[in-house]
Amino acid sequence: MEKRKKIAVAIYTATAIWCAVLLLSLRFGFLKGFFYDTMYAHVQGIDFFPVAKSFRNLLAGRSIFDTFGAPMYGPYATWFLYHPAASILLGLWFGAMAPWTAYCTWTVLSLALMGVAAWVIARCGSDPVRKALVTLLMMGSFPAFIMLYVGNVQAVVVLAVALILAA
Repeated sequence: MEKRKKIAVAIYTATAIWCAVLLLSLRFGFLKGFFYDTMYAHVQGIDFFPVAKSFRNLLAGRSIFDTFGAPMYGPYATWFLYHPAASILLGLWFGAMAPWTAYCTWTVLSLALMGVAAWVIARCGSDPVRKALVTLLMMGSFPAFIMLYVGNVQAVVVLAVALILAA
């Protein structure tokens, strides 16, 4: 059993290093070649910027769904398609920040939410190696990287599903 704990520690260490690489790649782009969106589309934060913009719209008395009305928030955006509560619950915190500062903060928070989701699922098991692998797969996967890249708010949904499945 001691050997499996050492393997688990190695996996957790690799996960932490890999997550740091993912975050650094979001800034410096050295993993861009693996994905079309990161290499050619130039859409970093595109799903996040409408969230903060929607709250700014709410404060200004405009529709929260008016993503493209002046003034813009961030360099580009998709339509605000989330539940209106996302505008209040997330936009409240990020709407006052500069766009890229808010995106960076959200990215770190999203990774933390993914870590909590991994912990919730991993604590259901007893094998330390499997627990560590759950963490690696949830936090260090390429889909997680794309979610962080575009600023998607699905980390909240992942945590909610993890809580439901673990219950």
